[in-house]
Amino acid sequence: MTVDWIDNIETGFNSCVKSPPDLLIVKRSLYQRDDGLAVCQKLRNIETLPYFPIIVGYIDVDENWEDASKRVYQTGATLCFGRVSNVGKVVRQIAEILESSVSGPPSKGGEGVTRNAEP
Repeated sequence: MTVDWIDNIETGFNSCVKSPPDLLIVKRSLYQRDDGLAVCQKLRNIETLPYFPIIVGYIDVDENWEDASKRVYQTGATLCFGRVSNVGKVVRQIAEILESSVSGPPSKGGEGVTRNAEP
């Protein structure tokens, strides 16, 4: 598996459409017109695009955790997290997602929610 870092939302979106990744991690941002939520929803709306997990990070920048995570899952994200203080927990969940993603999208319901916001 290779890792690519793309710091431009439009370039990242186009790259995913052209060559779907094994996993996409996007950041929630209040300072960009198109942020991780918009990209996630746009990708999930392309019916011909094969399924791949999408993780949205730093989601609780503008609202409480429950409202933020609900909004993220409505866009089609596989997993989300807030401010991370325990990166090991996030890495373990990413590994689990990659192992299970071969079977397709998870059931809706937010079972994968993690909020690594411990001090």
